[in-house]
Order: sequence, then structure tokens, then C-alpha cells
Amino acid sequence: MIIADQPTIFPSNLQVVVSSVSDGSMKDGVDLMTPDAIRNREVFLHSVGMSPARAAVFYADYQTDDFCHYEVATSGLMPGVDGVLTQQSGQPILLPIADCVATVLYDSVHQAVMISHLGRHSTEQFGGRKSVEYMTQTHGTNPKDLLVWLGPSPNGKDYPLRAFDGRSFTDVLAEQLKDSGVIAENIEISLVDTSTNRNYFSHSQFLKGQQVTDGRYAVAAMII
Repeated sequence: MIIADQPTIFPSNLQVVVSSVSDGSMKDGVDLMTPDAIRNREVFLHSVGMSPARAAVFYADYQTDDFCHYEVATSGLMPGVDGVLTQQSGQPILLPIADCVATVLYDSVHQAVMISHLGRHSTEQFGGRKSVEYMTQTHGTNPKDLLVWLGPSPNGKDYPLRAFDGRSFTDVLAEQLKDSGVIAENIEISLVDTSTNRNYFSHSQFLKGQQVTDGRYAVAAMII
């Protein structure tokens, strides 16, 4: 974990952390959960004071047409889920990810935190907007109360979003969030570029032969 790369926008009662390559891969490939990945997650969560036994670990299903499927956190693996929300203190949410944007949304009024997996597919389905709508519909969230962090992501040159005229993830997602009513000053964008920063796994760079390992780093959140 690299201290300088952690989000700073959230209050002290919400813990949000991002791992790096030095913490090991938190998931191997698209579907595999190997013993090494499980052990890496457990060690990482322990190191930041989160309970591996209680953690909700979720990841997307790419054999579907719906990339905006959201659920309330339950301990254990949550496959085929694109976003997880909790209001329970001490309930960690963990998303293994590489290149797609782990987006953390926090409603301090209703004490609710959500991690949304916003990749190319979900972004094309306006996942930024739909994540906000999910919190509004299920917890009465006012978008103006949300604090949002957009995690590490690739730049628009190395990973252009063709459906959005070649723009970058952060440009498109920040726009979707603001169109949903999130205040611009309440959006923090990570400066980590997964295309060029070798402290973070990149699936796209692996496919190009620029990275040896097709690993996943983790973003985890927990209400204290």
C-alpha cells in the first residue's frame, strides 16, 4: 500500500484503502480465486484493521448484458455484482480490480458507503449515474451529500473509451456523476495512471505484453 496514493476526501469515520503490487494480486484473471489471492486479501485486510471473515468481496460477471447490478453487502464472495453498498459499521467491502475504476461513494447523512465497479461496459451503460440512482432509490441519498473517489485508472491515450469519442474513464465518469447531481468539489480523482504506474496491475498492459502478471489490486472500504 502506498500512502501517497490513498484517498483524502473522506471523513475519519470512513476507511478507504487501495493496495498496490507489493501487496500481491487480490484475484487472478477474470474468474479465478486462487489460494494465493485469498491469502493476499486476508493479509492486506488484516494490515489495515479490517476483518477478512466479514469482508464482502465482489467482482463482475462478463457473461451478461447488465453491468450495473448492485446489492447490499454480505460476508463472503459476491460474484456477478457490479456494486456493493453497506450501512453497517465494521463491514468491509473489497473489490479486486485492474484498469476499471473502483469508485467509492459515501453518503454521510445516511451513513452509507458503496463501491462501484466502473469498467468500459458499465461506463457505456452510464454506471456512474446508475450508482448514484441506486443510493438515492434504496437509501434516500441526496446526490449533493455524496463524497466520491474515482480510483486508479488508465489514461485516455492508452485506453480510450471509443463509445465516448476516445475520452478517458475519469473524464466520462466525472461527467456522469456531476450530471447525477454530485457536486464537482465533492469528487476526488486518483492521480494514479495504471497504464504507466508499475505499482499497480493493469489488465490492458498485460494483454499488450507490457506487464508480466495479470493481477488485480484491491480497493476496500469500511465504516468505522
